[in-house]
Amino acid sequence: MSDHGFSYRFFWGFVLIGAGLLFLLDNLGVLNFGEFVSNFWPLILILIGVKMMFFRKSRGSAVAGDVDSIDESSRIDFKHTFGDVRLKLNSKEFSGGEVSNVFGNIEVDMEEMGLAEGDHSLNLKGVFGDLIIILPKEIPYSISASTSFGSTRIKDRGSSGMSGSLQFASEDFNAAESKLNINASQVFGDIRVF
Repeated sequence: MSDHGFSYRFFWGFVLIGAGLLFLLDNLGVLNFGEFVSNFWPLILILIGVKMMFFRKSRGSAVAGDVDSIDESSRIDFKHTFGDVRLKLNSKEFSGGEVSNVFGNIEVDMEEMGLAEGDHSLNLKGVFGDLIIILPKEIPYSISASTSFGSTRIKDRGSSGMSGSLQFASEDFNAAESKLNINASQVFGDIRVF
């Protein structure tokens, strides 16, 4: 049996034993289960967070810890839950994708990236943390950035407060045959575009 399988079974075994113990104490009149749940429901969130941090899924869709990665693939589909994400996109034939993170910063460096022919989209989404984007030098791009609670800065333009948003396009964007549309959204935190 793999370590992952043992850890997974251990965690859920612990959760079931704990729930069974609570129901037993409620039946014996030692504990009022409804009152206990209403007072300690955040413990459920904590246990789920612990599971996500220390017992990874084998497919890597719920990953914990900081990530530093150089990605040379033509498409990116990167989902993260806890920790900072720093990605350097180096593909010379990039065709878009999606990067998301729940708790932590996202930094995407596209400075040395190339673009495949056509019109491509890159979606960057965060919940808690900051989003930093380093734009490509030689690629026509447009960027639409919005935050619910935070500030947005694209080059020398800025927006702050609730529901702030900015749009920007490189000079050659409209006439270009190959271009990149970047959609960046952050709920709680700032967006900085360089």
